[in-house]
Amino acid sequence: MARLSREESRVRTREMLLASAARAFARAGYSGASVDDIAEDAGFSKGAFYSNFASKEAIFLALLEVRKQSEIMAVRAMIAEVDSDKLMETLTTWLDALHGDRDFALLAAELELQARRSESLAAGYEALQKRFSDELVAFIAVVFERLELTPPAPIKDIADTFIAISNGSALAAGHQNQHAGRSMRLFLDMLIKASATRAR
Repeated sequence: MARLSREESRVRTREMLLASAARAFARAGYSGASVDDIAEDAGFSKGAFYSNFASKEAIFLALLEVRKQSEIMAVRAMIAEVDSDKLMETLTTWLDALHGDRDFALLAAELELQARRSESLAAGYEALQKRFSDELVAFIAVVFERLELTPPAPIKDIADTFIAISNGSALAAGHQNQHAGRSMRLFLDMLIKASATRAR
């Protein structure tokens, strides 16, 4: 196996620390997880941690950015690649994959709560959340456009409700073995039926 370059090694170390942080925060919460826990779980020293992240808050924000960017890219892929007949099916599959992991559901809730409690995290969180909301607005607009229907409410309001229900159903899924994707499919089905009724 070829030896990693310094840059490749740095990237790999950072990725392993982020993965370890995700597990630690999901398991113990932001307050309960420590830099020692994160570094030890990843197999590195505290020095290696601080070579990549200035603080626990810094890795928390980096983890949040990775998660939100992943969600944004998934929404863009749905807009670009999915035909009208498979839009709803693809959305359901995506949401189930996104929230089907109980650890992820807990982590997502922890990320949002901590970001809202911390002034230093709030600005970064709000910027990321706005980017995701904007992408979701674009996706919902495409759904109604391809179905040739008029949304029954402002698309921004639909997107905000979508996010709120998605977050809540993801947490419920972790405890009740339900699927977040199905909850969101039901929500969108109701919106589409309401739009179709108004169009008659």
